[in-house]
Parts: sequence; structure tokens; C-alpha cells
Amino acid sequence: MTFYIFILALLLSLQGFAQATISGSFTPPEDFSWLVVYQLQTDGQNYIADGRIENGMFSLNLPENSLAGSYRLVYGIPGDQFYFDVIYDAKEDISLLFDKEQGLSFTDSLENELLNSYYQEINATEEQIINSYLDGTANTPEFNNLILRLGQTQENYEDVSDGLIAGHFIKANAPYIPSGSEKFQDYVTHK
Repeated sequence: MTFYIFILALLLSLQGFAQATISGSFTPPEDFSWLVVYQLQTDGQNYIADGRIENGMFSLNLPENSLAGSYRLVYGIPGDQFYFDVIYDAKEDISLLFDKEQGLSFTDSLENELLNSYYQEINATEEQIINSYLDGTANTPEFNNLILRLGQTQENYEDVSDGLIAGHFIKANAPYIPSGSEKFQDYVTHK
């Protein structure tokens, strides 16, 4: 009986030290060959890992002591142009798809899926607001509905992301929400 308790304790303790993985695919595969991961810090970035992208696929193990935070994945040179950032929460693996034409999407990572979805919804609504100004429909009920939708979207994402790392980014990136119709130049200035 003591032997079984020892084995169970050993298995449970190993679970706590499992390495996290960032994996995924790059399309078109012939355009990508190497990936470098950095942890973003207030004073710059710290090298974490690197690996080969083979046939468009990659899988990188982060060191066991990797902290939760923002990580930068550099996939080309110059590195300050060919990269994207991800959130690592030190709890879940990250799976992603990067398409040169379509951009970045996540297949497994609540934090990143949530933040990505937030940016898409906020940007789409802001684009509709700008289009309303440009086509002269900024003084309509539809325009007011767009403003309401923008505020509700922000509020909903703040509620859903409460307690997550993504929540900090969502709050920090809150859009300017006009209180009503205003001149386009005023909107741009306030934004």
C-alpha cells in the first residue's frame, strides 16, 4: 500500500513541474524556418527558447520556471518587424495558427483567444463608427447603436476577462467612446 501511495505522490508532483508548450503552424510553410521566443519585460526582452519550423509546424517547450506574462514570438529578420505577442498564463499550453495573409489565430489558449476576439470586435465597431462619419450618417439612430455596442463590448470583455492576464490588456486598451454625435475631427482628437 505504501508503494502505491509513493507512486501516486510522485505522479502528482511531476504534474506540477510539467513544461508548457507553444505549438502551431505557419502558412505558407516554405516562408518560415525558425522561431525565437522572448519574454517581454519592462526593460526589454529576455531570450527563452528557439526552434525550427519544419513543414510549417513547430513545438517549443518553455523552461519549467517560465513566468506568466507577455511573450514575443519572432519568426523573421528583422525581429522588430516579424513577430507577434502572446500571453502565457503559466497554466495552459498555447496552440496557434499563423497565416501570412490571414494573420494570427489561436486554437488553444483561453487568454489569447479572448484577447484576439476582443481586438477584432472593438476594431470592427470602431471601423463602423468611422465609416458612419465618412458617409454622413453620424447623426442617426444606427450611429448611436454603434456607440452603445462599443461600450457594451468593452464592458462585457472586462467582465469576462476579470482575473485573467488578458483583462489587464483589455482595460488598458479601452477605446474612446463618444457620449453622442460629435464632429469627426473632435472624435479623432478624443480618440
